[in-house]
Amino acid sequence: MIQVMGVVDDLLPFMTLALFSIPIILIIVWTAQDAKSRGLPGYLVGILVAFSGPVGMILWLVIRPKRPVNPPAPNQEAEAESNRPPAR
Repeated sequence: MIQVMGVVDDLLPFMTLALFSIPIILIIVWTAQDAKSRGLPGYLVGILVAFSGPVGMILWLVIRPKRPVNPPAPNQEAEAESNRPPAR
C-alpha cells in the first residue's frame, strides 16, 4: 500500500498540471476558431488569449465582432426557386 501511495504522490504534479492545462488549451483553441469564423486571424487571437489568460478570454467575448451574414450562393437561390410549387 505504501508503494502505491508513492506512485500517486509522484504523479500528483503531472495530474494537477493536466487538470489545469486541458481547459486552458480548449479555451485557446475555441477562441482561435471563433476569431477565424469571424474573419480575423485566429492564431493571433489564440496567442493573445494564451498570454493574457482568463482576462483575455473575457475581453474577447466583450469585443469580438459580430459574425458576418453570408448571403446565399447564387446556385442555392436557383435551387430554392426550382423547389417551389407552381403558382395557381
